[in-house]
Amino acid sequence: MRYSLTRAAELAEASYTGRRHAQIGYQFKAAFSKNDVEAILLTDNTLLIPGSNTVMDYIRYNLRVQRLGKGRLRMTNVDGVSWHQGFLAHAKVVQDWLLANRYSPSFIIGHSLGAASAQILSSGYNIPAVAFAAPRPSRTKSLRKAARRCLCVNRSDDRVCNLPGAFFHLGEVRLCRPKIENPGLDHSMLHYRTSVEEGLSARSLPRNWPQ
Repeated sequence: MRYSLTRAAELAEASYTGRRHAQIGYQFKAAFSKNDVEAILLTDNTLLIPGSNTVMDYIRYNLRVQRLGKGRLRMTNVDGVSWHQGFLAHAKVVQDWLLANRYSPSFIIGHSLGAASAQILSSGYNIPAVAFAAPRPSRTKSLRKAARRCLCVNRSDDRVCNLPGAFFHLGEVRLCRPKIENPGLDHSMLHYRTSVEEGLSARSLPRNWPQ
């Protein structure tokens, strides 16, 4: 499957309002919400994963670099990678839902915390993904071939994309340098949609993914 970057950005923003949004309602297939994890599956098997909506998201996932007092989580079919344990825990909740319902995603679109999961699941399922405002989910610098199927679209003024500092992104990273910086607001999908259009005009972003 192949998506235009413009369409991917529209769906990433729409994922926060879910089925109620006009961009999603007409092609809605299934939705999931559990333990502060949300995901939406469209009829073409595109998986949408929005980012943090509550304080508990940060406590359970964003700030949970290690699993203190518990066994280390691993991702099925992905070997030799040391993961940010909170991001991996988030991705595994989505994966468990997919497996329980025998859903097979063909493309993944995520934003923020959802972009961390998109990178991990793209690698695990070996399918393309677009991750907007993507933090770094892996301590392992060397990338598996499958991981390169993910495109991370990050803004140069978005500090979240550089966190955690000792970790790395999975896949290809394209950095958008906005005409106007928005300190404190640069992480929202509204500003990322603007950056996508600017990047397409400047030809610094691919028009479609995979290319």
